[in-house]
Amino acid sequence: MKVVLRNRKTGEFFKSPGVWTENMGDAFPFPDSATAMNFYMRHYLPDVEVIALVDNAGKGVHLHLNDDQAPRTSSVPDSKAESAD
Repeated sequence: MKVVLRNRKTGEFFKSPGVWTENMGDAFPFPDSATAMNFYMRHYLPDVEVIALVDNAGKGVHLHLNDDQAPRTSSVPDSKAESAD
């Protein structure tokens, strides 16, 4: 499983502080969703969601983080996700 952060407005993935990428394969791989959420809360990244990918087709669990930091969950596949290969 790969866990990444994605900006919901731009569709870009977090790579490093101040750097975002369109390619999910280049995104920073968080070890788990809790670590990704902690990073989001510490650095407050607006309009971000945590994506835990369960296969190489881009299907996974999306954890939408609201601006008030109250998470909502969804398991809808993302059509913009690219293969992590």
